[in-house]
Amino acid sequence: MSTYHAARSQGQVLHAVFASRHLFLPGHEHLRLVHAEDMAHRHVDTSCISLHRSAAFMWPLWGMIPKDATPICDRVMFDLIRMHRLQVAWTDRFTVLYESNWSASYIQAGLPLPAEGLHDGTLSQVRLPPDEMLARLRMRIDPSAPTA
Repeated sequence: MSTYHAARSQGQVLHAVFASRHLFLPGHEHLRLVHAEDMAHRHVDTSCISLHRSAAFMWPLWGMIPKDATPICDRVMFDLIRMHRLQVAWTDRFTVLYESNWSASYIQAGLPLPAEGLHDGTLSQVRLPPDEMLARLRMRIDPSAPTA
């Protein structure tokens, strides 16, 4: 039974379901790392988000994230979902195998950092205009709306 149907059978409404992901490093495909933030439910990768049609308004928001914010688009989406107070469930099922090029993953695996190819530098380029973010957050869902 899907997480959505299980919640509905218990009288709960879910707007989104979050799965988990394993991380691996280039050249180390046998590794299956798990990021602590993911397991603590303080982060979810966009590839691990399933939105119910009651939260379909979120997908255009994802598409409107400015290009300069793409290195943190998963964090922007996670924050938007929380700020809209969507009802979510975490399955902790590992449905994604994510190639990580972040130094934290190499450190977690106990491997030396590669000389090139890390994505860490992209974070210094992130620019998210506050006015644009505020404009997105003005949208609100109607909790009394039917959830087909």
